[in-house]
Amino acid sequence: MNRKKRTGSKTDKRNKSASPNKATEIHPFSETFYTINGVPGAARDEVTRICGWSIPTFYRRLRAVTFPPRSHKEHSRDGLSYLETIGILDVYIKITQETLSKLTSIKTKFIEDKTN
Repeated sequence: MNRKKRTGSKTDKRNKSASPNKATEIHPFSETFYTINGVPGAARDEVTRICGWSIPTFYRRLRAVTFPPRSHKEHSRDGLSYLETIGILDVYIKITQETLSKLTSIKTKFIEDKTN
């Protein structure tokens, strides 16, 4: 069934009158939400890259330092080295600064759009 596209319909007129910026513009709430939600994955990916770990190793190391053995009878888990800890802290500081910069930019753009 071949159907011809109707021209002159209401949807065609709306699409022509809508500005291209409005159609592709992302709402600040949505942009903020996805910026913040991306932080854990970005941090994990960067830590695994810096430390040369796989993703399962990342979670094993996190578990090891989050839930250390409670007694000497339990299997001892290795912690993190000094350099691994410094590298991880650097990653989180960098990502936090980048996220803050993005959020500030979102706010500034929103305020500028509303005042113009």
